[in-house]
Amino acid sequence: MRKFLVAFLVAAFTVAMSIPAQAFDTTFSGTVVWQMGYHSDSAEITENGNDSVVSGFMSVTDDSNLSVTFESKDKKVGVSLEMDLEGTLIRGPVFGWYTMGDFTLVAGHNDTWAGDGLIGTDSWLIDPTDGGFGLTGHETRPMIALEWNSANLGVQVGLFEPLLELDGVDDFGWVLPTLNVTLNAKFGSFQLAPNFGITHYTWESDRGDNSLVAWYVGLPAKVALGPVTLQLAGMYAVNGSADFATNELSAPVMTAAGEIENSTTFGGWAELIYSVGDVNIGGGAAWMRVENDTWENGDISQFKYYAYVSYALHENLTLQPEIGFTNFGDDTGGNDAGNSFQAGLQIEFKF
Repeated sequence: MRKFLVAFLVAAFTVAMSIPAQAFDTTFSGTVVWQMGYHSDSAEITENGNDSVVSGFMSVTDDSNLSVTFESKDKKVGVSLEMDLEGTLIRGPVFGWYTMGDFTLVAGHNDTWAGDGLIGTDSWLIDPTDGGFGLTGHETRPMIALEWNSANLGVQVGLFEPLLELDGVDDFGWVLPTLNVTLNAKFGSFQLAPNFGITHYTWESDRGDNSLVAWYVGLPAKVALGPVTLQLAGMYAVNGSADFATNELSAPVMTAAGEIENSTTFGGWAELIYSVGDVNIGGGAAWMRVENDTWENGDISQFKYYAYVSYALHENLTLQPEIGFTNFGDDTGGNDAGNSFQAGLQIEFKF
């Protein structure tokens, strides 16, 4: 399948270069993201379990990509194809759209507006969108959505492929695709993007439960005051581990009696950015609390803190050193889950 997708995308680029220009408009773009750094992990999260460990990392991330967009001359119909690069070629967003006045129909393999789709952090080292820290993160997945946009308001209503898996049950599946609704409102320098999502799953069982619901509600906001930008977000989720990327801890737990114990997540995030010329200086903090009655203490809280400097050395090149700290709280048995300090540099090329 991967070889087919790669061949298909390569063919698309070849076709784009060979078809007469008057057929449609074609736009190429690409990004290469390189990262290097070190992390110091406390003994609780190391393999040896007795001593803290400092180790390095270097990678070209899956944010690196090569993409092409085909758009009809009347701007009503378009297709976007993207190849993500992480050392190898993997599947990126592949979708098409049709515009009807203020409405746009989108279908394919794509993201939602929710979470960091409209308002999100520039942090790459300590990402608060990963784990339910106030912002939800939605994996790129098969979807169909209807979008409406005006000067200051926008709404996306979409159906997305459900992703939750539940072991130990028969005929597990979803009743309806994941419904996601996001409002995007802008009032001068203030932006608000409340969002909601829900999925319903069922399975065959002769004891205990035979269905569960995963859902969340989020409220990101952003305000710019001169050179200072403040971003905030809060969220609440139930069983949001897979569909809403809240945290692997927020997966539902099935008891020995076949009953589902829901995991609930509360999260909050704040980031302050000061901009001067080609430099952005940012810092933020995020908090997440997950509750489940099957755990020793009934709840787990985690915290993240980070600071970065982003410097646009060129309009196509950005350097971003960053430091961050994560406290993982306790594990499900009530034991200290440890902490990690990280520092690194990201270089991003865009064209």
